[in-house]
Amino acid sequence: MPLLTYGATGDLAHSAIVMVVEAVPVILFAPFAGAIADKFNRKTLTVSFRLASAALLIASPALYAAAGLPAFLTIAFLVSTFGTFSSPAASAAMPSLLGDDYQKYMARRGSLIFLAQTLGPTIAAAVASFTTPALAVGFAGTLNLLAALTVATIRNYDLTHAERTATVQEHHTGRLLREGAAYTAHNPIVRGMLTFWFLSIAAVPITTLPMLEYLTRGLGHDYTAFGIATSVYAAGCVISSWLSAKLGVGTGAGRVRMTKRGWMCISGLGYGAVCLSMGLHPALWAVLVLWFIWGMFYGPEEVLGQVLFADAIDEHMRGRVYSFMGVVFSLAGMVGYLITGWAVPAFGAINTIVTGGALFIIATVFTFILGPTARAIRAQESRNEAKSRAGA
Repeated sequence: MPLLTYGATGDLAHSAIVMVVEAVPVILFAPFAGAIADKFNRKTLTVSFRLASAALLIASPALYAAAGLPAFLTIAFLVSTFGTFSSPAASAAMPSLLGDDYQKYMARRGSLIFLAQTLGPTIAAAVASFTTPALAVGFAGTLNLLAALTVATIRNYDLTHAERTATVQEHHTGRLLREGAAYTAHNPIVRGMLTFWFLSIAAVPITTLPMLEYLTRGLGHDYTAFGIATSVYAAGCVISSWLSAKLGVGTGAGRVRMTKRGWMCISGLGYGAVCLSMGLHPALWAVLVLWFIWGMFYGPEEVLGQVLFADAIDEHMRGRVYSFMGVVFSLAGMVGYLITGWAVPAFGAINTIVTGGALFIIATVFTFILGPTARAIRAQESRNEAKSRAGA
């Protein structure tokens, strides 16, 4: 969407406005989307909102040509809103649908999503260069259409619909939201993981964006160096996410035996150590090595964190809790960018990165080593281990 705006107007400010408009629905509507995902059929919700997004994206070039930027901002808002409502339904359906394969799914998903996020802008730019930005956005709409059709072919996508209907069908939206908020606040794992993610996601721009200034102004390289560093980091993320299917407690062949909490500790502390090492003012080759190592820590944190989170949530609460997670992610990103914009001019790039590394370490220690969240995760993993042994 920002690509079409820039291609049509040549103004980056208009593209920035579109990006802001796309972020607003997550904060405004995500809790309501979660309540709907717990009350209604998740397959129907996922397919319907994906189809609506596809239709708008495919039609957006013609609508933009007819009505200009205001109409396109409305389209961007609606597409983001449809995505906000489809996301909790899809996320909440997966743990029950996949069962014991959920960790493997999250590993493959994390790897492919990061690969798509890395290659997506390049592919979109290539499509736009060979055709037009409008056709590139239409291509994105086609992908949404294919996603909707794929979900439509999955039998028993929402395995717990009947059970949830008996539990929450008569509850009004206000009650569902209050129940979801109370559940999130009183569940130590959910509360702790959301706090950890808020701090760590806020730390991402704090530790990555200043690297652009360090590589260009500090070391004298051009922007290509930052692109190479980002690609190296992405490669580590893709590899580690794929390998994370084998991490955690278990007795299966090829599974590395360490608790998920242990891997989360290693990942978070590794994040922090990489960022703290930037205080040594490394050369470009060392930055590339460090960022690849950082990417290798990404997989366990992303995949196993999601598995721990899913295990801690009761089925009839999943939609609401996942919607709150979306709000936390969005707010954390906004806070991180705001802090970065203030901190780099005030303290310098390296000091900002080191501060972000300290934030990673603090969040990890208080979530997975000390405090009620760590104790609750230990208890949950002990119960899961006992069930696994009993099943064997």
